[in-house]
Amino acid sequence: MAASRFSLLIAVVVLFLPVFTVMSPHPVQAQEYVMTADEALSRAREISEPLGFEALQIYSDLSKNKFDENIAVSNEWILDNVVAYETADANYKSYLSELVVGMPDKKMLGMREWLTSPSNVAFWDRAIQRNVGDDGYAEAVALNEAFTPGSPEFQLVFGGNRGYNADTEALILNGTEYPSIQPGPGLLQDFEPDATDDEIFDQLAQRAHQVRQSMFAFYEAYAAGEVSAEDVAKFNEAMTLASGCSLGPTEPGDREMAERYRAALNLMTSTLADLGFK
Repeated sequence: MAASRFSLLIAVVVLFLPVFTVMSPHPVQAQEYVMTADEALSRAREISEPLGFEALQIYSDLSKNKFDENIAVSNEWILDNVVAYETADANYKSYLSELVVGMPDKKMLGMREWLTSPSNVAFWDRAIQRNVGDDGYAEAVALNEAFTPGSPEFQLVFGGNRGYNADTEALILNGTEYPSIQPGPGLLQDFEPDATDDEIFDQLAQRAHQVRQSMFAFYEAYAAGEVSAEDVAKFNEAMTLASGCSLGPTEPGDREMAERYRAALNLMTSTLADLGFK
């Protein structure tokens, strides 16, 4: 990941070339069948509980920690994910290769290197804290923690080949394009041409925080029995398409990647608003 990390990844998700397709830089030997985008979204709709729901309880614990203690929690989650990947079957590895191994030409640093790259260590943590404070950082870590390393839910939300077509402004999942939500009232607008990388990161981080708070409100409503099964299916589909990675944006040195994060965050914002959570 370019000098930073995914959230959850509801960080913000998350978050690429003009017609961006992603290939693993180190193809997995004996690669197995990879689900199509339609299959991934269908699986998401079939899950009865909102993806990431356990973040509510996890956050109640992490909110009592100091910032550095939650950095340690986040780092352990990363290490556990690397171990889960290294010991997984070929299906899991092929679907998570982009996240764990990274992207071609170091467009995105793989999870294997998140804690060893000198330019990345603690960058994401402190950049998120700078934008949304200790409490907002605890929310981001809690949402990541809600996806157990090696689980089908983690594979579904964080895995797959993801991209963005700048010409059609479409999110891409496993080779299939899905039109993104056009910027409008309440959505993250196009970045200014002269905006700096830091300014873009801050916009993404702040919007990702707003999305997470709406998600937590959705989780609370679900816990109270106020959310229908149909609403859960809509939420889970959007979460899978947007990717948990969009919910904790990385340093957007590449404008195309930043645009993908913006589109994904707008998808989550629009979906949650349609469900009554703004």
